[in-house]
Amino acid sequence: MKTILILRHAKSDWDANYVGDHERPLSTRGQKFSSRMGRYIANVGPLPDLIICSTALRTRETLERVMHAGDFPPVDVRFDPTLYMATYDQMMSCIAAVPDEMDTVMMVGHEPTTSLFAGQLIGSASIRFPTAALARIDLNVEHWRSCRTGVGTLAWFVIPKIIKNRKRAAT
Repeated sequence: MKTILILRHAKSDWDANYVGDHERPLSTRGQKFSSRMGRYIANVGPLPDLIICSTALRTRETLERVMHAGDFPPVDVRFDPTLYMATYDQMMSCIAAVPDEMDTVMMVGHEPTTSLFAGQLIGSASIRFPTAALARIDLNVEHWRSCRTGVGTLAWFVIPKIIKNRKRAAT
């Protein structure tokens, strides 16, 4: 069995001074929620063996904060320019190339691809990824190249606001 963690970048700052959409940074809320998601991943697991991240600034900043807040151990991180504006087929090609010794992969990307990719993996479902949303999908495959529509089971789906509310309820 293989596992994919799919993370949409956190909230970006539309009012920031940037040149082109690729260079749009995170907002203050996006920074806070990225850290929250990093702590969540560290507490719930599994931690990824490999992280594949879009090259856009907001995805790189999201990943940096996730890894720092979650105190991730050293992990192979690959920045893939095709994940910016990726199609479903590009996401599948990216996954098919993952070495089989990697059991858990985290992909950090954008909408609408994160929703489409997750939905197809679990069988043509409709999933909407708000910013900083995270899904764990368990794949009923032994080899990454065997990944295709419908081989996954959604183990969980979480957004930062739920984590905050859950935390408050426990105190």
